[in-house]
Amino acid sequence: MRFLSLLGTGAFRRLDEAVQNEVAPYVSTINALPISIQNQARIAADQDPTDFLEELKKAWKAHNELATELSTFLYDLYSGRTHWMSSEIVVTAQALLDRAFDTEDRKRIYSAGVKLALERHIDTCKQRFRLTKDDVTLLLSCWRPDFWSYRLGVHARLCLIERSAGGPNVELRERVARDLHGGETLLLEERLTRPPLKSLGPMSGQELSNIVRKMDEIEKRTREFSHRGCYLIMGRPILKAIQGIIQYDNFYEHLFGYNRYGIPDFFFRKEVCWLLQRRGLLENKPSVVFYCRDELLNGLRALKSVDGKTKLNNSRLGAAGIFANTGDDLWGRMLHDDGFRIFSRPTELGSGGSDKKASQAERL
Repeated sequence: MRFLSLLGTGAFRRLDEAVQNEVAPYVSTINALPISIQNQARIAADQDPTDFLEELKKAWKAHNELATELSTFLYDLYSGRTHWMSSEIVVTAQALLDRAFDTEDRKRIYSAGVKLALERHIDTCKQRFRLTKDDVTLLLSCWRPDFWSYRLGVHARLCLIERSAGGPNVELRERVARDLHGGETLLLEERLTRPPLKSLGPMSGQELSNIVRKMDEIEKRTREFSHRGCYLIMGRPILKAIQGIIQYDNFYEHLFGYNRYGIPDFFFRKEVCWLLQRRGLLENKPSVVFYCRDELLNGLRALKSVDGKTKLNNSRLGAAGIFANTGDDLWGRMLHDDGFRIFSRPTELGSGGSDKKASQAERL
């Protein structure tokens, strides 16, 4: 995510904490979702499993692709290439916000429908294909390591290799960061100091080796499931789809979440909320997830005057009370960075808006 290179280090290190505090409590269970999402999830679960799996994949693909677009928008905004004083940017933000709500709703509908779909179709499949108890057990097993085992094994291997080498393995860290930490080694380093990965640090080499060995055994066992399962699902696309849904439920959705594909959307909505609150066009709520589509879109529409120009008051005052030419942006303020000061991460960007803002922040 390109815009992450512009975040203050303190804010960047608290990405997981922000998600945990502002997002996770709201979306952790289906019962916490809006009634409309729950109802649509139940309807989606009635689809043929092959159709359900295809729609689940499409929903996540659209979500992750939009994340890249939102990241570019935020990068241009935070680096000073664009600013809220441009009516074109407000119009672009409106379109992106509309899509963000659409893609998020679609993703939540199918994510919430996963277990419902499995419950509704497994009994039918038992009868239709005369599945034995062992067949059902095999079908409902994940034919690859579950996400939590995979995550623990990858990081235990990293710690073991670095312990043996007596120092960091830059190449391996970059590879692990690409797979699990949104491509950010800084996020990897931070997560290694927090639960659950923090427990790996004080472990002995033998303990780490035991975890790696157990992970190898899990991989071997799931490969055996996959080989046996090939015969079970051969010529049976419905069974193949059910296994695909299980893999999404046990691995891919957690992988996408852990890589923080939702972060650009989160920051984008925070940015819009902060802007509208500064203009007195939006009430303050505990989390961005409590704002509905119309609240934010109507607020953006209200920013523009009759002649189409954006109405901005005190437009020179940027985030953290720093006077800048880029208007309102959040920078470190979105995650309440230390004292609302901005800390540009070293070796990133090199020049431009972030360096200028960082030097101003340092003088405060």
